[in-house]
Amino acid sequence: MYSNTFEFTLEQQEHCGILFCSDATLSPIEFAVDLIIPDRIRISGLEDMEIAANLTGLSQGQQYFCVYSQGAQPFGITAHSGTGSGTFLLAGIDTVEYETWIADSLGGSPEQLSEGIPSILSWAGHLQDDCPGGENMLLDIRIQQSALMNIMDTSYTDTLTLTVTLD
Repeated sequence: MYSNTFEFTLEQQEHCGILFCSDATLSPIEFAVDLIIPDRIRISGLEDMEIAANLTGLSQGQQYFCVYSQGAQPFGITAHSGTGSGTFLLAGIDTVEYETWIADSLGGSPEQLSEGIPSILSWAGHLQDDCPGGENMLLDIRIQQSALMNIMDTSYTDTLTLTVTLD
């Protein structure tokens, strides 16, 4: 926010030949300006992911992405599954549960997100839109081997929505 007070003065001079003969000045008028710039935050760089099933261990897919925030303000993330309600679920003939993990790209401690619940951790936003020089966040999708034991389909999908909110 920018705030300042200014003074406006109006002077009038009468021209009488070569010289100005008299002048009149109105009383100064004071006015204040408050410029409020709304906070900005933007997420970019996410694309569709394909994860190959690993029936002998952890199935995993990772993707770096960018979160810009004005002044690098800290932010949190909430993740929503298009299929699940309280759980992240891939849908096919049946459903497969998966985990959503978020971390900064510098190798900070990752947080496992709960569906529909804001993150406990917060992260600093990037100072520049679209993160020139490299994304600042990492999305990690994990499917535990036990979730794939009795699957009935060959393809599963979900729409994961990440919402970033300034702290």
